[in-house]
Order: sequence, then C-alpha cells, then structure tokens
Amino acid sequence: MYHLVCFDLDDTLFDCKTAKINYCKRLLSDNNIKPDFPIDWDRIAEMERKKICRFLLSEFPFRDFTISSLLRDFESRLHEFINIDPALHHLLAAITRDSHVAITSNGSGAFQRKKLASLKINRWISGVFISGETGCKKPDKAFFETVLNRSDCKPEEAIIIGDDPDTDMAGGINAGLDTCWISRKRCYPRDLPQPDYIVEDIDGLSTVLNLS
Repeated sequence: MYHLVCFDLDDTLFDCKTAKINYCKRLLSDNNIKPDFPIDWDRIAEMERKKICRFLLSEFPFRDFTISSLLRDFESRLHEFINIDPALHHLLAAITRDSHVAITSNGSGAFQRKKLASLKINRWISGVFISGETGCKKPDKAFFETVLNRSDCKPEEAIIIGDDPDTDMAGGINAGLDTCWISRKRCYPRDLPQPDYIVEDIDGLSTVLNLS
C-alpha cells in the first residue's frame, strides 16, 4: 500500500490526444472549413500545441487567427473537449480510502488547472504540483523531491503513474519512486530504465495498487 499515489495528467487521467483532435475538428467546423485532403489526425495530435496551431494556419484559410491568437484559443478551450473515463472517479475513490493522491504535471498552471477542473476530481486530490508553479519540472529530481517533501512522504512510500517514459518513468525511478507506465497500446523504449509496472490504461491500476 502506497502512502502517496502520483498521477500525471495528460494522456494518463484523460485521453489528451483525442481532446486535441476534437478541438481541431470543432475549430474547422465553427469556421465553415471542410478539408479537401486526408488528415492524419493521430499524427497531428502527437505534436505539441504550437506546432498544431502552425499546421492549422498553414493548411486552412482561417481569417481571424494568428499563431498567438489561435494558441490562446487552444489553451482556453481544450478542456471543453475532455472526455472523462467512467472508471476514473471510482478508481480515485478506492485509492483515497488508504492513500493520498497528487497530480504531478508539466505545463503552465492556468492551462493544466483548467483541464484538471474539467475532470471533476478535486475531492480526491491532496496536492497539485505543476511545473509552471513549482519552478522545476519532470524529470528533474527536484520536482519529485518537492512533491515528496510537501506530501510528507518518503520515496519508497510513493508511486508515479504516467504515460511519458522519460519525464514520468525515468524521472520517478531516478527519484526513488515506484513507477507505473500507462502504455495506451505503445511499446516501452528499451533504452530507458524499465518501470515497475505497465498497464494499458487506468483500468489496469486496481491490480497494481491492490485495490479491492
């Protein structure tokens, strides 16, 4: 049983790639733009947000957006396209019967907190640690030390659950935490330290966390 269960946010507690795709499709629809060529939305969703905005502006005839204004729109509206996994609230309720839960995410505070609010999970969260607010980021050991110190927890009493092999898994291992990778049907890189556990999505966490 862990004293502290740390969750990454994007593509861990929710499917961020699908949210990006749905935002882009709604943006095109709202601007009466119908693509006349095939779009590999899965590839586009792998991009960071500035590159997504550049792609949209380079390929489609938006009249009212610049890179900066489209980026602001993206950041202000992406949370509207988050779909909550029905299992998420049940999982967190079960975890918090015996453990504390912390959110550990890279990104700006305002952007990440909008997403977090959309998940409606505040009642189960003991701490929120976002790199834009803490002054350090994953995979830096200082980030994990901040989380542990503020949570009054030793490394061996905590686990980090996330989708990024580098920032979440390698960072967590270096800081002495147990680690669980959310694979989403991907293969884990062989050249990185291997996590303690691998599950496809949050449905697999009940076994990892010994939840009844």
